[in-house]
Amino acid sequence: MADEEGRTFIRELKREEIPLVPEQQQLWKAAVLPILDAYVAAAKEKSLPGDEFLKDVQAKLAAPQGQ
Repeated sequence: MADEEGRTFIRELKREEIPLVPEQQQLWKAAVLPILDAYVAAAKEKSLPGDEFLKDVQAKLAAPQGQ
């Protein structure tokens, strides 16, 4: 659902969607990892469950649409 809403938004802006090949996806995941690690560390410093929240978000993003 969210992916389709995003695609619709991009089309309404008359922007091009450029899919990433698996190798590019892996590069982006590796590039973002330090940011996610910093988020979890900052949350832990505030006694917040950043790691649990991140896992929940990642699971939601990985789930088939509509779940």
